[in-house]
Amino acid sequence: MSFTFPDRVSTMFGILETCYGVGQMIGPVVGGALYQAGGFKLPFLVLGGVVMCMAILCIWLLPPPQNIANMQGSMLSLFKMPITFIVYYIIFVGALTLGFLDVAYSLHLKPFHLSPLLVGLVFLVAPAVYALTAPFIGYIMDKKGWCKSSMALGGMLVLVSFSLIGPVPFLPLPMESLWLNVVGYAVLGLGISNLLVPQLQELLVAAFESGYPDNIKTYGITSGLYTSAFSIGGFAGPIGGGLLLDKVGFPWTSFIMGLAGASCALLLALYQLTTKFCCKSKDEIPGEHIPLIP
Repeated sequence: MSFTFPDRVSTMFGILETCYGVGQMIGPVVGGALYQAGGFKLPFLVLGGVVMCMAILCIWLLPPPQNIANMQGSMLSLFKMPITFIVYYIIFVGALTLGFLDVAYSLHLKPFHLSPLLVGLVFLVAPAVYALTAPFIGYIMDKKGWCKSSMALGGMLVLVSFSLIGPVPFLPLPMESLWLNVVGYAVLGLGISNLLVPQLQELLVAAFESGYPDNIKTYGITSGLYTSAFSIGGFAGPIGGGLLLDKVGFPWTSFIMGLAGASCALLLALYQLTTKFCCKSKDEIPGEHIPLIP
Protein backbone atom coordinates (compact mmCIF):
# COMPACT_ATOMS: atom_id res chain seq x y z
CA MET A 1 0.00 0.00 0.00
CA SER A 2 2.76 2.46 0.96
CA PHE A 3 4.74 1.66 -2.20
CA THR A 4 1.68 2.01 -4.44
CA PHE A 5 0.54 5.31 -2.87
CA PRO A 6 3.74 6.92 -1.51
CA ASP A 7 2.23 10.44 -1.38
CA ARG A 8 -1.02 9.36 0.25
CA VAL A 9 0.20 7.02 2.96
CA SER A 10 -1.98 8.25 5.82
CA THR A 11 -5.01 8.77 3.58
CA MET A 12 -4.85 5.26 2.18
CA PHE A 13 -4.09 3.82 5.60
CA GLY A 14 -7.15 5.64 6.92
CA ILE A 15 -9.28 4.11 4.17
CA LEU A 16 -7.92 0.65 4.97
CA GLU A 17 -8.66 1.23 8.64
CA THR A 18 -12.18 2.28 7.68
CA CYS A 19 -12.62 -1.11 6.03
CA TYR A 20 -11.27 -2.70 9.19
CA GLY A 21 -13.63 -0.61 11.30
CA VAL A 22 -16.61 -1.54 9.14
CA GLY A 23 -15.70 -5.19 9.60
CA GLN A 24 -15.43 -4.69 13.35
CA MET A 25 -18.72 -2.85 13.27
CA ILE A 26 -20.63 -5.45 11.28
CA GLY A 27 -19.02 -8.48 12.91
CA PRO A 28 -20.60 -8.34 16.38
CA VAL A 29 -24.03 -7.46 15.01
CA VAL A 30 -24.06 -10.15 12.32
CA GLY A 31 -22.38 -12.62 14.66
CA GLY A 32 -24.97 -12.00 17.35
CA ALA A 33 -27.81 -12.41 14.86
CA LEU A 34 -26.32 -15.64 13.46
CA TYR A 35 -25.78 -16.95 16.98
CA GLN A 36 -29.40 -16.34 17.84
CA ALA A 37 -30.55 -17.90 14.57
CA GLY A 38 -28.38 -21.02 14.43
CA GLY A 39 -26.40 -21.41 17.63
CA PHE A 40 -22.65 -21.44 18.21
CA LYS A 41 -21.56 -23.12 14.95
CA LEU A 42 -23.38 -20.95 12.42
CA PRO A 43 -21.23 -17.74 12.77
CA PHE A 44 -18.04 -19.78 12.26
CA LEU A 45 -19.43 -21.63 9.26
CA VAL A 46 -20.52 -18.39 7.58
CA LEU A 47 -17.23 -16.61 8.35
CA GLY A 48 -15.20 -19.58 7.12
CA GLY A 49 -17.11 -19.60 3.84
CA VAL A 50 -16.57 -15.86 3.34
CA VAL A 51 -12.83 -16.18 4.04
CA MET A 52 -12.52 -19.03 1.54
CA CYS A 53 -14.26 -16.96 -1.14
CA MET A 54 -11.97 -13.98 -0.46
CA ALA A 55 -8.88 -16.20 -0.64
CA ILE A 56 -9.91 -17.36 -4.11
CA LEU A 57 -10.55 -13.77 -5.25
CA CYS A 58 -7.13 -12.65 -4.00
CA ILE A 59 -5.44 -14.98 -6.48
CA TRP A 60 -6.69 -12.78 -9.34
CA LEU A 61 -6.97 -9.38 -7.64
CA LEU A 62 -3.60 -8.98 -5.90
CA PRO A 63 -0.62 -7.76 -8.00
CA PRO A 64 2.33 -10.12 -8.48
CA PRO A 65 5.13 -9.88 -5.87
CA GLN A 66 8.14 -7.72 -6.71
CA ASN A 67 11.73 -8.86 -6.46
CA ILE A 68 13.48 -7.03 -3.61
CA ALA A 69 16.46 -9.34 -3.19
CA ASN A 70 18.99 -6.72 -4.32
CA MET A 71 17.60 -3.84 -2.25
CA GLN A 72 19.78 -2.71 0.65
CA GLY A 73 18.82 -1.50 4.12
CA SER A 74 18.80 -2.51 7.78
CA MET A 75 16.15 -2.21 10.45
CA LEU A 76 18.77 -1.46 13.12
CA SER A 77 19.56 2.02 11.81
CA LEU A 78 15.89 2.96 12.07
CA PHE A 79 15.96 2.26 15.80
CA LYS A 80 18.75 4.79 16.24
CA MET A 81 16.06 7.48 16.20
CA PRO A 82 14.16 7.93 19.50
CA ILE A 83 10.91 8.65 17.67
CA THR A 84 10.94 5.07 16.36
CA PHE A 85 10.79 3.67 19.89
CA ILE A 86 8.06 6.15 20.84
CA VAL A 87 5.92 5.30 17.81
CA TYR A 88 6.48 1.58 18.43
CA TYR A 89 5.31 2.03 22.03
CA ILE A 90 2.25 4.02 20.95
CA ILE A 91 1.19 1.31 18.49
CA PHE A 92 1.70 -1.24 21.26
CA VAL A 93 -0.50 0.75 23.65
CA GLY A 94 -3.26 1.15 21.07
CA ALA A 95 -3.38 -2.61 20.49
CA LEU A 96 -3.03 -3.26 24.23
CA THR A 97 -6.17 -1.29 25.08
CA LEU A 98 -8.17 -2.91 22.28
CA GLY A 99 -7.00 -6.38 23.29
CA PHE A 100 -8.05 -5.76 26.88
CA LEU A 101 -11.55 -4.70 25.86
CA ASP A 102 -11.92 -7.65 23.51
CA VAL A 103 -11.88 -10.03 26.47
CA ALA A 104 -13.23 -7.85 29.28
CA TYR A 105 -15.88 -5.56 27.82
CA SER A 106 -18.52 -8.23 27.26
CA LEU A 107 -18.13 -9.28 30.91
CA HIS A 108 -18.43 -5.65 31.94
CA LEU A 109 -21.76 -5.42 30.07
CA LYS A 110 -23.28 -8.49 31.77
CA PRO A 111 -24.98 -6.53 34.60
CA PHE A 112 -27.07 -4.72 31.96
CA HIS A 113 -28.65 -8.07 30.89
CA LEU A 114 -28.43 -7.27 27.17
CA SER A 115 -29.26 -9.77 24.45
CA PRO A 116 -26.39 -10.97 22.20
CA LEU A 117 -27.69 -8.68 19.45
CA LEU A 118 -27.70 -5.62 21.73
CA VAL A 119 -24.22 -6.47 22.99
CA GLY A 120 -23.15 -6.54 19.35
CA LEU A 121 -24.71 -3.12 18.83
CA VAL A 122 -22.77 -1.71 21.79
CA PHE A 123 -19.57 -3.21 20.38
CA LEU A 124 -20.43 -1.47 17.11
CA VAL A 125 -19.98 2.04 18.56
CA ALA A 126 -16.18 2.35 18.70
CA PRO A 127 -15.50 0.69 15.31
CA ALA A 128 -18.17 2.93 13.75
CA VAL A 129 -16.52 6.09 15.08
CA TYR A 130 -13.12 4.72 14.05
CA ALA A 131 -14.31 3.90 10.55
CA LEU A 132 -15.89 7.32 10.06
CA THR A 133 -12.95 9.37 11.34
CA ALA A 134 -9.92 7.40 10.07
CA PRO A 135 -10.02 8.64 6.42
CA PHE A 136 -10.36 12.28 7.49
CA ILE A 137 -7.53 12.01 10.00
CA GLY A 138 -5.36 10.32 7.38
CA TYR A 139 -6.09 13.06 4.85
CA ILE A 140 -5.24 15.78 7.38
CA MET A 141 -1.99 14.02 8.26
CA ASP A 142 -0.96 13.87 4.59
CA LYS A 143 -1.84 17.52 4.02
CA LYS A 144 -0.57 19.08 7.26
CA GLY A 145 1.85 16.55 8.75
CA TRP A 146 0.43 16.92 12.27
CA CYS A 147 1.24 13.32 13.18
CA LYS A 148 2.66 13.86 16.67
CA SER A 149 -0.13 16.26 17.64
CA SER A 150 -2.73 13.74 16.50
CA MET A 151 -1.08 10.92 18.44
CA ALA A 152 -0.88 13.05 21.60
CA LEU A 153 -4.56 13.95 21.27
CA GLY A 154 -5.39 10.29 20.75
CA GLY A 155 -3.54 9.32 23.93
CA MET A 156 -5.50 11.82 26.01
CA LEU A 157 -8.78 10.70 24.45
CA VAL A 158 -7.95 7.12 25.43
CA LEU A 159 -7.55 8.30 29.03
CA VAL A 160 -10.92 10.07 28.90
CA SER A 161 -12.65 7.08 27.32
CA PHE A 162 -11.44 4.53 29.87
CA SER A 163 -12.27 6.93 32.69
CA LEU A 164 -15.87 6.86 31.45
CA ILE A 165 -16.03 3.16 30.60
CA GLY A 166 -14.66 2.00 33.98
CA PRO A 167 -15.67 4.38 35.38
CA VAL A 168 -12.72 5.41 37.52
CA PRO A 169 -13.65 4.91 41.19
CA PHE A 170 -12.56 8.34 42.40
CA LEU A 171 -14.84 10.28 40.03
CA PRO A 172 -18.50 10.97 40.95
CA LEU A 173 -19.85 8.86 38.08
CA PRO A 174 -22.54 6.14 38.19
CA MET A 175 -20.92 2.70 38.38
CA GLU A 176 -23.49 0.94 36.19
CA SER A 177 -24.56 3.32 33.44
CA LEU A 178 -25.06 2.01 29.92
CA TRP A 179 -25.11 5.46 28.31
CA LEU A 180 -21.80 6.32 30.01
CA ASN A 181 -20.26 3.15 28.60
CA VAL A 182 -21.53 3.95 25.11
CA VAL A 183 -20.17 7.52 25.26
CA GLY A 184 -16.82 6.29 26.57
CA TYR A 185 -16.64 3.62 23.89
CA ALA A 186 -17.35 6.23 21.20
CA VAL A 187 -14.56 8.46 22.57
CA LEU A 188 -12.27 5.43 22.46
CA GLY A 189 -12.97 5.00 18.74
CA LEU A 190 -11.94 8.60 18.11
CA GLY A 191 -8.89 8.26 20.35
CA ILE A 192 -7.64 5.08 18.68
CA SER A 193 -8.17 6.67 15.27
CA ASN A 194 -5.96 9.63 16.23
CA LEU A 195 -3.47 7.32 17.89
CA LEU A 196 -2.95 4.74 15.14
CA VAL A 197 -3.68 6.31 11.74
CA PRO A 198 -0.61 8.66 11.70
CA GLN A 199 1.80 5.90 12.76
CA LEU A 200 2.79 4.56 9.36
CA GLN A 201 3.55 8.03 8.00
CA GLU A 202 5.61 8.86 11.10
CA LEU A 203 7.62 5.66 10.69
CA LEU A 204 8.24 6.46 7.02
CA VAL A 205 9.43 9.98 7.87
CA ALA A 206 11.80 8.52 10.46
CA ALA A 207 13.07 5.99 7.92
CA PHE A 208 13.75 8.61 5.24
CA GLU A 209 15.51 10.85 7.77
CA SER A 210 17.69 7.86 8.72
CA GLY A 211 18.84 7.60 5.11
CA TYR A 212 16.58 4.82 3.93
CA PRO A 213 15.92 4.82 0.16
CA ASP A 214 12.44 5.40 -1.21
CA ASN A 215 11.81 1.80 -2.26
CA ILE A 216 9.55 -1.11 -1.48
CA LYS A 217 11.90 -2.57 1.13
CA THR A 218 11.68 0.60 3.23
CA TYR A 219 7.91 0.47 3.06
CA GLY A 220 8.03 -3.20 3.98
CA ILE A 221 10.24 -2.53 7.01
CA THR A 222 7.98 0.21 8.35
CA SER A 223 4.87 -1.87 7.74
CA GLY A 224 6.54 -4.78 9.50
CA LEU A 225 7.35 -2.62 12.50
CA TYR A 226 3.74 -1.48 12.70
CA THR A 227 2.42 -5.03 12.46
CA SER A 228 4.95 -6.27 15.02
CA ALA A 229 4.03 -3.63 17.61
CA PHE A 230 0.30 -4.11 17.04
CA SER A 231 0.60 -7.89 17.35
CA ILE A 232 2.60 -7.70 20.59
CA GLY A 233 0.06 -5.26 22.03
CA GLY A 234 -2.81 -7.45 20.91
CA PHE A 235 -1.14 -10.40 22.65
CA ALA A 236 -0.32 -8.53 25.86
CA GLY A 237 -3.72 -6.83 26.18
CA PRO A 238 -5.85 -9.88 26.99
CA ILE A 239 -3.17 -11.47 29.21
CA GLY A 240 -2.06 -8.38 31.13
CA GLY A 241 -5.55 -6.94 31.25
CA GLY A 242 -6.96 -10.25 32.44
CA LEU A 243 -4.42 -10.48 35.26
CA LEU A 244 -5.15 -6.91 36.36
CA LEU A 245 -8.87 -7.58 36.09
CA ASP A 246 -8.58 -10.44 38.58
CA LYS A 247 -6.42 -8.39 40.95
CA VAL A 248 -7.98 -4.91 41.00
CA GLY A 249 -11.27 -5.18 39.09
CA PHE A 250 -12.55 -3.55 35.91
CA PRO A 251 -12.69 0.13 37.01
CA TRP A 252 -9.07 0.29 38.15
CA THR A 253 -7.85 -1.80 35.21
CA SER A 254 -9.62 0.62 32.87
CA PHE A 255 -7.91 3.52 34.59
CA ILE A 256 -4.52 1.84 34.15
CA MET A 257 -5.25 1.38 30.45
CA GLY A 258 -6.21 5.05 30.26
CA LEU A 259 -2.93 6.01 31.92
CA ALA A 260 -1.10 3.96 29.30
CA GLY A 261 -2.78 6.10 26.65
CA ALA A 262 -1.87 9.30 28.50
CA SER A 263 1.76 8.13 28.71
CA CYS A 264 1.87 8.26 24.90
CA ALA A 265 1.01 11.96 24.98
CA LEU A 266 3.59 12.53 27.73
CA LEU A 267 6.35 10.80 25.76
CA LEU A 268 5.55 12.83 22.65
CA ALA A 269 5.55 16.07 24.63
CA LEU A 270 8.93 15.24 26.17
CA TYR A 271 10.31 14.31 22.74
CA GLN A 272 9.10 17.56 21.20
CA LEU A 273 10.54 19.65 24.03
CA THR A 274 13.86 17.83 23.91
CA THR A 275 14.06 18.14 20.12
CA LYS A 276 13.14 21.81 20.24
CA PHE A 277 15.95 22.64 22.64
CA CYS A 278 18.47 20.42 20.87
CA CYS A 279 17.78 21.74 17.37
CA LYS A 280 18.97 25.14 16.25
CA SER A 281 15.58 26.15 14.93
CA LYS A 282 12.02 24.91 15.12
CA ASP A 283 12.10 24.03 11.43
CA GLU A 284 14.59 21.26 12.20
CA ILE A 285 12.05 19.30 14.24
CA PRO A 286 11.53 16.15 12.15
CA GLY A 287 8.22 14.84 10.98
CA GLU A 288 5.71 17.25 12.47
CA HIS A 289 6.27 20.04 9.94
CA ILE A 290 6.99 17.92 6.86
CA PRO A 291 3.75 17.11 5.01
CA LEU A 292 4.01 14.32 2.46
CA ILE A 293 1.69 16.26 0.12
CA PRO A 294 2.96 19.71 -1.00
